[in-house]
Amino acid sequence: MASNEYTWCTLHDGLLKSGDFEKSLTLWKDIHAQGFAQNTTMINGLCKLGKMSEAEDNFNRMKELGCLLDEITYRTLIDGYCKVGNVEEAFKVQNFMKKQLIFPVTYGALIAGWCDQGMLDRAFSVYFEMIKKVLLQIIYGDL
Repeated sequence: MASNEYTWCTLHDGLLKSGDFEKSLTLWKDIHAQGFAQNTTMINGLCKLGKMSEAEDNFNRMKELGCLLDEITYRTLIDGYCKVGNVEEAFKVQNFMKKQLIFPVTYGALIAGWCDQGMLDRAFSVYFEMIKKVLLQIIYGDL
């Protein structure tokens, strides 16, 4: 029976959740050797383990290899940074995302992150940016 991407990613996610980073890395390399390109699973697992440096390294490696970096990949990294209290870095990722013309739906994570850091002014700034975007979409359609 041939493995498919879903099977590989499920196993990979299980290893990450169990905290076995070394085996998950080995499996991730095998996944790529088989021609599958599930990278967001690795970033998600690293973020859940609080290994943000490794998650960012993986993210950057993906960019260098020309892998598809979609909204889910960016959102995973942003959420990870917010959960470890590094909202400033999450904000930088969101800004980079915008420069790539991938418009974020990450406002909730950033608002919660800023609130957790006691920076309500920043939280409200993100909130008002979100409201402005929603209103512009209502008036003009997708931007």
